[in-house]
Amino acid sequence: SNTIKLVKTEYDSIVVTPDTQLLKYNNGWVRADKLRKGDVLKHGTMEKTVVTEVKTYHFNQYRMIKIVDCAQGYLVVNGLFIARDML
Repeated sequence: SNTIKLVKTEYDSIVVTPDTQLLKYNNGWVRADKLRKGDVLKHGTMEKTVVTEVKTYHFNQYRMIKIVDCAQGYLVVNGLFIARDML
């Protein structure tokens, strides 16, 4: 897919694919394409952070990293919890 999502929060931002799952503050996972302004995500340093903006961009080429091997099943990127790809 050539679609990406820029998710901005009050503390950080991250660029992900639409199907990337981020950890909500109440511990449920949500796909990036379902995130809305005002949603609350778990944050590694600040405990929680509010989504301030979600933008969609289309690129012919944009290098993304596929996360498949995580000891805990997730990584923390820019303070946000990102689920590994479901295989």
